[in-house]
Amino acid sequence: MSIEKDGYRPFNQNEIASTISTIHNHEYWQFVFVKEGFPEFFIDDQIYQAKINEMILIPPYHPHGILKYSDENIRHFGLYLTNEFLRLAGARQIDFERILMDLTGCGQYCFTMSENDLDECRRLISELMLDDERQSSWKRFSDVSRIFPILRMSIDTMHNSEQEFPKTSLSPTINRVISYIDSSFTSRFSLKELSRMFGVSVSALSHEFKNYTGRSIYEYVLQKRILLAKQMIFEDVPLSEISLQCGFTDYSNFLRQFNLIVGTSPSKYRKSLKKSD
Repeated sequence: MSIEKDGYRPFNQNEIASTISTIHNHEYWQFVFVKEGFPEFFIDDQIYQAKINEMILIPPYHPHGILKYSDENIRHFGLYLTNEFLRLAGARQIDFERILMDLTGCGQYCFTMSENDLDECRRLISELMLDDERQSSWKRFSDVSRIFPILRMSIDTMHNSEQEFPKTSLSPTINRVISYIDSSFTSRFSLKELSRMFGVSVSALSHEFKNYTGRSIYEYVLQKRILLAKQMIFEDVPLSEISLQCGFTDYSNFLRQFNLIVGTSPSKYRKSLKKSD
């Protein structure tokens, strides 16, 4: 099962405590359900203490990782979902992407889930992970029929959960830089302008940003622009207009960068969406 091909991928992990995961981010949503252990995890610049029977929702491109300080093993499972899958699943009637963005927009990522719902999510995810030799279209139908109740229980949990406050901050400066880029990535700005704006040297900003996110500022901005382009391609907007609205002043550069990151041209990507619609 491939997240790039299918738009979803389940996982089930038992991890040894006293290890730290690498800081990373990706362009899809990550649902994590904690069944055993008390991991400390961080999203953006905040550290949270997860508890048993809690759900963690990590939005696309938000730097995150897990810290473990106890002697207990950590047992968690979950599901990766792309924005493309959410749009197709919504069938142009339900904007799942907007719902999830609204529910995490205030910076809340950790939610208490009922034990029954968490066990049901675990059962459904376990079934998603089973090998299946049936025809691919039938397998996808079966998978989607399991993903929908996971989405429903997760969204219900987020609506009804009290806010979990973070324990501390990892890097306030970089978090402010990321927040600024997230709101301005379609505009033109230089590394020097960012360094002056946030009161740090160019070299320190570049080093800390890459150490924190795993990407350079240029790579981060570029991926944000391409992610927006992928979302706009789903609608009937000319590619040249998409290029401009995503911050590319050179159309040929937009085509080149899109192909490098996505692995296909914008026109072929649009055709593939229409075929699966």
